[in-house]
Amino acid sequence: MKHRNSCLLACFVWIYAVSISLPPLFGWGSYGPQAGNISCSVSWGSHDPITHTRSYISYIFSIGFIIPLIVIVSSYCSIIITLRNSRERVGSGRKHEEKVTKMVALMISAFLVAWTPYAVVALGAQFFNVCIDTKLN
Repeated sequence: MKHRNSCLLACFVWIYAVSISLPPLFGWGSYGPQAGNISCSVSWGSHDPITHTRSYISYIFSIGFIIPLIVIVSSYCSIIITLRNSRERVGSGRKHEEKVTKMVALMISAFLVAWTPYAVVALGAQFFNVCIDTKLN
């Protein structure tokens, strides 16, 4: 990768992160204390029509979960297809391809295991009145 492309990619990542985290500072969504008042995060449990929390949670779900999932799956599938095509040309590497395929499945599964519960709870709290007790005992 060229230096220019690396800089553009780094700028894109910053813009992406800011586009997710900055809106509550301008009144779209809100931040609030988490369990035990140790840290702050998006107030996904509040139903404030003034800050349009529902649309912000939907935005975070699509931009912060669905799009990364699509990028991860399409990137890893592209790697598998490229590996399969190169194996057909060279004629070897079946075991290597299986190993990479298992790694790809593990990476996608790890993303889903890590982020799906948070995404489901955030959507549930916002749209289905799911109440999760976040207080520390």
